[in-house]
Amino acid sequence: MSNLNIKLDCQFKNKTEALESVLKTMSNSEVPQKYLDSIFEREKQASFNLGNQIAIPHGTYEASKLLTESKMFFWHLKNPILWDESEVSLIIALALVGDQQLETLQNIAINSMNETAFTELLTNPTIVKVNAFLEGEL
Repeated sequence: MSNLNIKLDCQFKNKTEALESVLKTMSNSEVPQKYLDSIFEREKQASFNLGNQIAIPHGTYEASKLLTESKMFFWHLKNPILWDESEVSLIIALALVGDQQLETLQNIAINSMNETAFTELLTNPTIVKVNAFLEGEL
């Protein structure tokens, strides 16, 4: 994906600080404000923490109709943070058009089950590994 923003070895104190950075980065990348506002609505419905050390902030389906191009944002955390019930080491924010969101979520779920490759991504992250993880090529 050409509109992919990757940040490695980031440090956040907590979920609130992480979400503030997510929203600021998305805003700076010209994601519509109404979509950004819907991220808080979406989190009230269900936690972004998927388990397996991954949180996936994203807006509501209705707000996604405002998007004209797809963008993804990836943060690898140097140290895990508590996000609701468990620790998170990867934050993957989505602003995807159409069916791309479902396909991307499937790739993430499948690739996080590849224990060897996933552990390697967590302990020794590179841009190449991040792209392979998100594109379903592990």
